[in-house]
Parts: sequence; C-alpha cells; structure tokens
Amino acid sequence: MRTHIDADGKYSLDDVTRRQLEADGQDVKTYIKEQQARYEKLLAEGVGSWTAEEVKDYTDGIQRSRENIYGNAALSKDDLSEDKFLTKDEKAEALVGSAKSAKDLLITFAPGSIKEGITDTNTTLKGTPHVSGKVVTLTAGEVQGSIGQKKDGMTIDLSDMTRLTREQLLALSAAERGDFTVVNGNTVKVSSIRAIDAEAKGKLQATPDKGAIYLVTEGSIAEDSTFKAGDEIRLKAAGNVAGVTLTSDKQIVLESGEGAIQEAKLAGKGVLTARAKNGVSLKKSDGDLVINTVYASDGDVHLDVGENSLLAEDGHDTNVEGKNITITNAKNIKGASDGASLGMKVTSTKAKNGSETPGVITAHATGDADITLFGKASSGETSIEAEDLTLTSRGDISAGSYKAREALRVHTAKDGIISGATFTGNTADITNEGIMTGGAYTAKETMGITNEGTVENGSYTAETGAMTITNRGKLSSGTYTAKAGTMGITN
Repeated sequence: MRTHIDADGKYSLDDVTRRQLEADGQDVKTYIKEQQARYEKLLAEGVGSWTAEEVKDYTDGIQRSRENIYGNAALSKDDLSEDKFLTKDEKAEALVGSAKSAKDLLITFAPGSIKEGITDTNTTLKGTPHVSGKVVTLTAGEVQGSIGQKKDGMTIDLSDMTRLTREQLLALSAAERGDFTVVNGNTVKVSSIRAIDAEAKGKLQATPDKGAIYLVTEGSIAEDSTFKAGDEIRLKAAGNVAGVTLTSDKQIVLESGEGAIQEAKLAGKGVLTARAKNGVSLKKSDGDLVINTVYASDGDVHLDVGENSLLAEDGHDTNVEGKNITITNAKNIKGASDGASLGMKVTSTKAKNGSETPGVITAHATGDADITLFGKASSGETSIEAEDLTLTSRGDISAGSYKAREALRVHTAKDGIISGATFTGNTADITNEGIMTGGAYTAKETMGITNEGTVENGSYTAETGAMTITNRGKLSSGTYTAKAGTMGITN
C-alpha cells in the first residue's frame, strides 16, 4: 500500500491500477477514500503494508515454509496472528470455520503456478434473510436457471504482489475450486457468488432443474433437508448441518462455520469440499467419493464410502484433516490420478491440564491404498491396511500399525521422519530421503531398502526372501536380517 501513499500521507493511484479498477466497474473516488481510511487504520494498529522489501522477506519465508503450510488442509485463526498485511477486521472477515492467510494466498497464486482450488471460504451473510419460514422449498426452472448466482468477478494481475488490494485479497480468500479463470500469463479472473440467505426452522429444500445452488444460512440446517442440482451445490451454514442429502454431478461445497456436519448423505459424481468446526460425518453409496478437502478444525472426520473408493482430486496436499480420521467401507484409498496419493493429517486433543491425546487414523481398504501422512502420527491405535499399501511420511510417524496384505511401499520424503511404528507386508520396498530413527519393518518374502537420507535406527526383517540394501546417504545403525535368503549391500 505504501507505494500508493505520497509524501503528505495521501492515497493515490497509478494509471495501471486505475484502469484495472475502472475495468472491474469500481468507483475510483470511493475506492481511494476507502483505501485512505484503511491506510490510517493500518498505521493506528501498527500493521505493515506491501513494500518491495517486505514482500521479498515474505515470499522468501514462503519458500522456507511451503511444505509445512501445504501440510494443512486449512488454517485456523491462530495462523493469522502474525500476518502483517491484513487489519484485525479483515482477518475476522476472512474467517469462517477455517482461514487462509495472505502468505498462503501468495503460495497458491505464485506467478506461473496458479492452483485451482483453495481450502477456505468467506461466507457473507446479510442481516435479513432473503427467505424464511418453518419449511422452505426453493425451485428454479430452466428459465430461472440457478438458485443464487455466480458472476464474473475481479480481474487480478498476480505478476506484482505489491499491488494486491484489500478487495483482491478477500476475493481470493473467498473463492472455491473452479472460481479461477486464467486470462493470460499471470492474470486471473475470480468469480463472485451471490448466494440466497434462507432460514428454515424445519426442512430446507432446493431444486433447480439444470442450474446450481448457492445458499447460506445464519442458523442450522435441519435433518431430511434435500438439495439436488444439475450444476454445483454450495451450501454454507453457521450452525449444524445434520442428516441432509445433496446430489450433484459437478461440485459440492458443504460448510458449517461454528457447528458440525453430521450424517450427510451424498449422491452423484460431484467433487466434495466439506468443512466444519466440530466434525464431519458423511456417507456416499452410489459410486466413488472424490474429494478436494474434508476438514474439521475441532472435531473428527468419518467418511463411509459404501464399498466404493475414496479418491483425492488433488493428490499433493492434505485432503483430510481432523482430530481423528476414520475411513470405512472403502475399496481403494488414493489419489484420483495414476500414482497420486491421498493426504491425511490428525491433530492432537488438548486437555485442560495441558496434556495431549494424539489423533488416531483408522483406514482399511479392501483394495489398494496410497496415503501421505502430514503432521504427527503418534498414536499406537492408528491402523492403516490395504492389499497393496504405499505410505509416505511428510511429517513424523512414530506409532501405529501399517499393513499390506501384498506389496508394502514405505517412503520417507525429504521433509519427513519415521521414528517408530510397525510396518508389515508380503513384500516390502523401503525408500528414504528424510530421517529414519526407528520402526519395525517386516516382509514375509523379499525386502529392498534404498537410503538417500539418514537412517539411524530401526529393525528390518525379510522372513523367507532376499534383502537388498542400497545406501547413497548416511546409514549409521539398525538391525538388518534375512532369515532364509541372501543379503546384498551396495554402499
């Protein structure tokens, strides 16, 4: 912002920014007045602003912490505590059940790496609902189209982060997957949503013939409420969302800002994004469940996929996060594309006395699983099992049971640690780029170990087959046993 402040402390615009605002239909005089007021508020709060030097420090910090930030399905208000580029009111405005800081936005929208789909939203509720009643039923025929509207929004130039305005930052933080269109180079257009605020004491139903559903509510959504759309569904409530049914072949965004999503039923092929403060519980029985993000900041996540597969649309980041995670009735658990993984992270529960109970992951697949674990997996009750299991540590795995009925593949990424736990398979392939300080690894037949990081300890056993060890890093300790086969070491 300081680049727009003259020597007298007055806000002014350069020609490029002025033309961009005019192209977006904004009143320039009003905009300048608002920015002047914001600048004075930033000064009063002692908050920094965008300068070339600060942005360089900021973006350098991003590169140092990129993996850590992307190990979170979403960020909480605590992650905004040291953010210097938003006022207190703006931080509050960007928060619902989860939040994304300006730093995370810069990662998401770094020039040349625009990523469609971010994990956080901003639900704006008007004081008086558009429609209210004991039972509310909304329909839209082919002529009316959608319930609510999605329109072209701001055009934002991301080539120079020092020029991002408050409105642009908030537009980015409010956007969902599919809301970004690349215009050219580093310029994107962000869609804006005009949702219907509907308040129902009983059932709430919405059915557009071919269009989308964009609904928000300040209260809860009652059991047996139904939502069926020919296009996407975005349903955001401040309170609980319990026992609802949602059907879409495009996209489903379901959010409870201060409550829980309980026993929601999904149908159709739509990609799911679900967020709730106090937990997410849902079931999908008519086909595979493809998810972008499922996130519970202060509760558990339970996904019942009805003997179908649980697939991550974007298999590079955390896709499921909660205090505890339970996946039931799953065929395969992995990324939607070939070779892609599904990311999970559990967070500990803190007691009033300060003690912590580690989160538990329970995920059993009748087929194959390719799972990446972020954060700390430190509960001995964690149990992951599949026919073929590929497990990657991008956090710290210290306890639990990880079992493959056939092929086991365990990989420790450069930023990962394995310090304990039990790993078993018919065959086992262990690769390490990070740090391995413990764990018991057992293969009924053959085992291969490739080290390009640091191996300081652990127990490695091939029951009936050969063991091969290839060391291109630091291997200082551990127990290596081929009970009935040969052992080959390349160092």
